[in-house]
Amino acid sequence: MKMYHNAGEYAILQIWAEVFAALKGSGLTNPEIVTTLKEWKSRGTLQSYMMDITIEVAGHLDESGDGSYLTERVADMIGSKGTGLWSVQEALGVGCPVPSLAEAVVCRQMAMMKDMRLSMEKRVGCAPTQATVDATQKKDFIENLYQAAYMSILCSYAQMFHCLQVLDKEFDMDINPRMPKIIATFRAGCILAGTLLGPMTEAFRKEPDLANLLMAFTDDVQKGAPMFRKALGQMLEFNCQHCPVMTASFGYLMTMCSRTIMSSQMVALQRDVFGRHGFKKLKTNGTATEESFSAEWNQMQ
Repeated sequence: MKMYHNAGEYAILQIWAEVFAALKGSGLTNPEIVTTLKEWKSRGTLQSYMMDITIEVAGHLDESGDGSYLTERVADMIGSKGTGLWSVQEALGVGCPVPSLAEAVVCRQMAMMKDMRLSMEKRVGCAPTQATVDATQKKDFIENLYQAAYMSILCSYAQMFHCLQVLDKEFDMDINPRMPKIIATFRAGCILAGTLLGPMTEAFRKEPDLANLLMAFTDDVQKGAPMFRKALGQMLEFNCQHCPVMTASFGYLMTMCSRTIMSSQMVALQRDVFGRHGFKKLKTNGTATEESFSAEWNQMQ
């Protein structure tokens, strides 16, 4: 339990950090970011301890007294104790996809490659310059980014709880019947504490066999997904720093809600060409056949 609590912490801390970076990339100052996040908090849904500490950090002045913010002076290196990595390893070991959690671990690892990043900046230097963003664009972006943050947080929790369900089936740890109680413990003064844990608890209480948390937030996801997509496009347009956990979360959302993954169809056939691994076919209802097939491919050099 503690491991997956920490894995969720990795992802959601990174999401809020990416929100900060995206807002900076759109031209907002630290005080403007604080004002924006406080307005988001007033809406209630995203109110949380992690949001509060993000607001605190964004508005904290450096002790030098020159008016600079600590976010501008702190080294861009993130330590870790290994619990996030262990969680991802366990998830992958039982075949449970956790891209947001995994990407959060990778972000910490890349952060620690400071010397390499400095060398690559000199040799490669492909980081784009910040674009000019007008007031109308900023207003639209802020609304879309709100949904991107919301959807990313939902996806991270969905991955965390799904992995607990899969591990429970694998190792019979009696987790699934106690899921509402487990989520309730996260609400009781821990770093994951936040408003969203309330409806999450209720979702598993109402539907104990809920396959994926996102199913309990259908209306919100259907509203937020198009705005999430637009926010990612705007980040590219504005030359914001890359936001890998939000990007991974969008990929998870789009993939897990897809009836058919075309790239997976291609890879299944590619494997049959070079290794005769076989493939299944789709039935008219979208499910896969029980039997496997292999095609007669042209001779490849």
